[in-house]
Amino acid sequence: SPYANVINGMFLRYREEGWFTDCWDQWYKSEGVCASDTKVGSDMQFDLKILCGLFAIFAMGILCSFVMVILETLYASYRDSKEEDTKGFWKSLKRRLKYKCKEMKEEWMGIPKKEKKGDKLKPYHSYKPKLESS
Repeated sequence: SPYANVINGMFLRYREEGWFTDCWDQWYKSEGVCASDTKVGSDMQFDLKILCGLFAIFAMGILCSFVMVILETLYASYRDSKEEDTKGFWKSLKRRLKYKCKEMKEEWMGIPKKEKKGDKLKPYHSYKPKLESS
């Protein structure tokens, strides 16, 4: 990833400044109001509002992941249609979805895949962003 060095540098800087230690002390070693009121393993029951909130958070996370998968598939199909000599976006999308279904059959159901010589698609992770050099 082109951002690996930037992210690693930020983590190193925060660690050197002691930010992680401060956060750890604040959240796990504090003797605040909450620390004295609650105990691990207490018999506090969840009410319906808490469960509805948890369900909403999980549902939004799942929905966002589905949207990202759809957008990623559309983008990969668009890139396929521009890079390869295919008959357009829809043909590339059809090939991409067919490839993904074959991949899921192999991974999830254990069905071996049958490879064709002329049908080679790049997996999503093989696309690298084109960075502008300055």
